[in-house]
Amino acid sequence: MNKTDNVLDLRRLWRAMKQLRWIYVASVLGFLVLAVVYWLVALPQYKASGMMLVEDADMGGGAGDMGQMMKTFSIGGFGGAAVDNEMLIVGSHDVAMKVVKNLQLNRTYTARLDGEKEVLWGNSPIAVEAAPGYFDTLSVAMKVTVDILDNGNADIKVTKGLLRRTVGEAENVALPATVKTEYGDLQVLKTAEYDKTPYSTVKVSVCSYEFACKQLMKIWFIDVASKLGDAILVEYDAPNRQMGMDVVNAIMSEYNAKRLARTHSRAAEEVAYYDEAIAKLMVELGEVEKKEAKFLSSDGMFANPETASMLASTAMSSKMTNIQSQQTIDYYEKVLAAIRADTNGEKFVPVVDGMTDANVTAYNDAIYNKHQLQKSATANNTALKRMNERIDMLRGVMIETSEKMIAKSRNDIKALSNVTASATTQLVDVPQKTMEYTSLVRDKSLKNALYAFLRQSREQSMLQLYSTSTLGFVFEEAYCDLKPDNMKKYIIVVVLLMLGLILPTCLAALMMLRHKKITDLMDLAKLGVESQSVVFDGSKA
Repeated sequence: MNKTDNVLDLRRLWRAMKQLRWIYVASVLGFLVLAVVYWLVALPQYKASGMMLVEDADMGGGAGDMGQMMKTFSIGGFGGAAVDNEMLIVGSHDVAMKVVKNLQLNRTYTARLDGEKEVLWGNSPIAVEAAPGYFDTLSVAMKVTVDILDNGNADIKVTKGLLRRTVGEAENVALPATVKTEYGDLQVLKTAEYDKTPYSTVKVSVCSYEFACKQLMKIWFIDVASKLGDAILVEYDAPNRQMGMDVVNAIMSEYNAKRLARTHSRAAEEVAYYDEAIAKLMVELGEVEKKEAKFLSSDGMFANPETASMLASTAMSSKMTNIQSQQTIDYYEKVLAAIRADTNGEKFVPVVDGMTDANVTAYNDAIYNKHQLQKSATANNTALKRMNERIDMLRGVMIETSEKMIAKSRNDIKALSNVTASATTQLVDVPQKTMEYTSLVRDKSLKNALYAFLRQSREQSMLQLYSTSTLGFVFEEAYCDLKPDNMKKYIIVVVLLMLGLILPTCLAALMMLRHKKITDLMDLAKLGVESQSVVFDGSKA
């Protein structure tokens, strides 16, 4: 039953469509004219493309095997997440705004030559400018029409909105000229192409930077060139080949400039930190060197690793010298005792092995000679008298010499006792002093190593600060096909032609639904009595 109803409804729809056949013809012709007009008026669209490879500036040759392993086991080497981050920077509002301002994408220059409309890029005879900040705050879109006259002057008209309401006008003015509008003053300037331009009328679409920025972000296409690589693809559809390539190159350039500015900013912060750390370290290093110099000047002997043996040798040597000095004192005291006891010069002075004295030897020789003379000479003998005189003289010399030797030895013992005590005391302090000196040397060594590290790091940061190498390697600058991509125009033309058929069909369906009269048997299909009904026209049949 449903199938029969559908067939019957389609017959009713076909009846309505036949009744609207002239509307179909008019609709198809109307939309065909619109399609032709659009095809002629629409600007060509050129697809400009460019690619850049995102390189990791921190993962160079210094990363060694670990860096190579990280590159091997990460997708594409740099890491998918990192490339996604760079894509966010490329597609950021800031990059788009800088591209718009640098290329003045908020002003589009168009003209007609031989009936064909084209976008002027680098070959416009005029330029539209305004005061600084004007395009940042502009709230409406305007169109500036400049008619170049034969006398070299120009007629300027500024309009806004779909109804083209005039908001500023100037006739037969010499360029450069200022046109006052209710939204601010606009300046129309000559360019180098003005005197040789083939265009007689130039139209300039003017909008704010923000509006142009949003339009740019709607049109451009930014994505990963390959899932297995670290390359970013940038595409842009433009009505002018050179314009498309310039925009793509500007997008990649602004990304690299933004990345380079970030690198320089971080490097400047690092240099400032290293400068402060180095200055502080230099003060600390100077203090350590002063402590070392003071230690070496006062306790320098303890810095020698052979200090302990030297002090031990000094103490032992002092003790041996002390013993020898005591033996000297004992000997000369015996000499004095012997001489003072023998007032007549008859007895020999004792001699000790290892100790020799020329006066003692001479005195004992004189005693011996005297004994030999006494064997044969009388008491009044001249030789014997001279010998006694010599013995008396030698006795005085020996007494004086012995007293001096005793006093000298006692002084030596006293002095050596101080040296021995000092050496013994210092010998106890050697381990502690050695540890202090070792600590000073270690502290100085560590600070010197830290200073070298900070200096090297600062040099690396300085290289980054003045580096011009960018994170994005543009290995394929913008390129564009010689012929425009008309796919969009084809689609719109097909859509217009389809609308020419769809709209009358919708009207026919509406008429079918609103048709309540029974004019044919097909109108009885919903009641289910079409097969039992006939048409009576009054004839016998």
